[in-house]
Amino acid sequence: TLIGIANEIWPIIKDRARAKPSRSCFDEILQAVQAGKGIGDTWAKMLMVSIDIAFPDMCLLRDRCEVGNGAVDGLQRLLPTVSVSHDKHQCLEVVTSAVNSKPALVANAWGFWEMLPRVESQ
Repeated sequence: TLIGIANEIWPIIKDRARAKPSRSCFDEILQAVQAGKGIGDTWAKMLMVSIDIAFPDMCLLRDRCEVGNGAVDGLQRLLPTVSVSHDKHQCLEVVTSAVNSKPALVANAWGFWEMLPRVESQ
């Protein structure tokens, strides 16, 4: 199913000649993701966020991403000096800007996937 979804959305992501607004691309990509068999809301959100992180120039989630209570703990770990509970969306924007402004952080992002199992097992 994920391979099928990838085959559906890759042309949307790579087709820069379309010059469609990010809202249009968001809708097309989300529709393809949600059409995948067994893909629920959590998977759809995770895939949309992953695409947005991988292709920040598309600005897929700039105006369309709700920051729920489930994000509070993660944002607090990323921004320990900021009160996340008051404005979660602003904290998410701060983290995104910090990562996108420092290419070395993006290159080192693979370390996140190595660290994740250790953190989650605590």
